[in-house]
Amino acid sequence: MYTPEIYKNENSEEINKFLQENSFGILINQSNGKLCATHIPLELDVNKEGEDVLYGHISKENPQWKGFTDN
Repeated sequence: MYTPEIYKNENSEEINKFLQENSFGILINQSNGKLCATHIPLELDVNKEGEDVLYGHISKENPQWKGFTDN
């Protein structure tokens, strides 16, 4: 996705702080030609290799999750 220079931030400390303070994101996908968007909780963690990993959750009660298994 194109990001204009004015909005770019490549400072990992600032990005991590922002993610910890704003722990919700919008998950967007399409299924059967329809666009779906859901606010989901997000958690930033570090794996065994020291890499940042962003975890999220979507309920199976939400029909949007099927778009990931169907595609």
